[in-house]
Amino acid sequence: MLDLSVIDEILPVSDSNALGMLATMAHEHGFLVGPSSGAVAWAGREYAKKLAPTDVVVMIFGDSGRAYLTKNFY
Repeated sequence: MLDLSVIDEILPVSDSNALGMLATMAHEHGFLVGPSSGAVAWAGREYAKKLAPTDVVVMIFGDSGRAYLTKNFY
């Protein structure tokens, strides 16, 4: 069961933002990730805007883009 008491904030991410981040992650950063990782990257980038320049953001990409190569996301 999900313990919401340990979650500070939930950032909703649209499909278009998540999928749009896939090409950015592949072309600019060399990461072949899937849609859920695209959502993580988009949310991480947006959340980082609230932080100080010296703060550190850690993102965990839990999927690969290998299964999505035929989908024209990249």
